[in-house]
Amino acid sequence: MLDRLFADFDHILVLDTETTGISCKSDEIIELGAFRVRRGEGGALLPDGEMNRLIQLSPGRVLPEKITDITGITPEELREKGVEKAAAAAELLALLE
Repeated sequence: MLDRLFADFDHILVLDTETTGISCKSDEIIELGAFRVRRGEGGALLPDGEMNRLIQLSPGRVLPEKITDITGITPEELREKGVEKAAAAAELLALLE
């Protein structure tokens, strides 16, 4: 499968997210991880960029306790270590270039 992908693409980007729920209309991404790889000599996969950011909730939003139980991410971590959505998006776009 990877051979077919690399026949058409120079890089592959793998995403991992944590969210406030499963609705694409009302829930938010609270953690975004991305890892970009490229094919090296002899077909080896080589890391070619990565990111992992906690993302602040929109104003007025509350992190459901159930999500903290599932992910281990706390509201305090989002406030103290989280970046704004625009900053996370800019970092992701930089990996796509």
